[in-house]
Amino acid sequence: MVKELQTKYQALQQKQASGELAPIEIEKQSAALKAEEAKLGEFENSSQQKIYEKSEELLKPIQDKITKAIKDVAAENNFLYIIDSGMGVVLYADPAADVTKLVKSKIGYLSINNNKMHKNPNQPIGIFDSGIGGLTVANAIHRFLPEERLIYFGDTAHLPYGDKSADAIRYYCLRISKFLLEQDCKMIIIACNSASSAAYDMLLDFFEGKVLFVNVVDPLVHAVISKGYQNVGVIATKATINSSIYRNKIKSQNQKIKVNQLATPLLAPMIEEGFYSGTISKSVIENYLSHPDLQEIDALLLACTHYPLIRAEINEYYKGEVAILDSTDVVKEEVKRLLISENLLCNKRNGPDHFYVSDYTTSFEETAKNFYGEDIHLDALHIWS
Repeated sequence: MVKELQTKYQALQQKQASGELAPIEIEKQSAALKAEEAKLGEFENSSQQKIYEKSEELLKPIQDKITKAIKDVAAENNFLYIIDSGMGVVLYADPAADVTKLVKSKIGYLSINNNKMHKNPNQPIGIFDSGIGGLTVANAIHRFLPEERLIYFGDTAHLPYGDKSADAIRYYCLRISKFLLEQDCKMIIIACNSASSAAYDMLLDFFEGKVLFVNVVDPLVHAVISKGYQNVGVIATKATINSSIYRNKIKSQNQKIKVNQLATPLLAPMIEEGFYSGTISKSVIENYLSHPDLQEIDALLLACTHYPLIRAEINEYYKGEVAILDSTDVVKEEVKRLLISENLLCNKRNGPDHFYVSDYTTSFEETAKNFYGEDIHLDALHIWS
């Protein structure tokens, strides 16, 4: 990738020297190369580079599918298109044409796999997270829908996702979703805010028609809108906050709602190490919640599946004067609603739940009990080869 970038720089310098490109175009392409160089800097570590390349390999069928759809639309409607090395296919169409709709109609029958999954109520529900925080969501579903069989995968080998690049997260999510699909899951719940932010739309496209997906972001956003909150705070990992997914989704539905975000990176590892409901957690929580951006709010979104374990402490800080919302309650309701709408709600349990992790330690199993609320057994499973 470095050699390819150097070749691009050399080619641009030659075009500049020959006067082949106008100055404004030279500036534009130079800026694009600098952005590409900055992106490359994220992957100096060889393992990260490998992840990125595997991610690109998995996403290539989607990119090829979109490219073919655009070309077909151009041919059928007498539109012009060019192949741009940096942007892919650029379509020059009639301004009055609904190009997005035309391309989407093509993508529909150019799906990676046209064999739609024949789902039935007895199939399990898959749930995954970067670690064991998603067990709070799994437990909520287990208690709310006791007849449903669950298969949980915690990617403990790569936790936390909160400080990983978006490309790395997408690769992990693709591989885990493929595993859960191989387990015949009728639904996959992305019980991780960082993964929901980075990979949800991509997973919908990649596994189109094969399985139902639920993320932990949209149900919380819906709760904010439906309850009429006007001044909302959001606490989450750096990856979730940097994505601005909560702010963007809330603002897209109601511009008047004020959304203040704060990255709270110490909370998840603190909780995983068992430091909550004590003096350490109280000090860390107070330090975060005293931030000016989290004052005078009427609701606080706990945008990390670890945070329900410190919900009581957060409520105590605000003395019950601020509504505390987390994903456990709203996601279980969305899961039930979607299963009913698809006639997939199970009315008789037909097997045990299974809990897998990509890296096993006894401490993970001990901590898992705190997240799930009862004893469970974790099985180590390596799916990355």
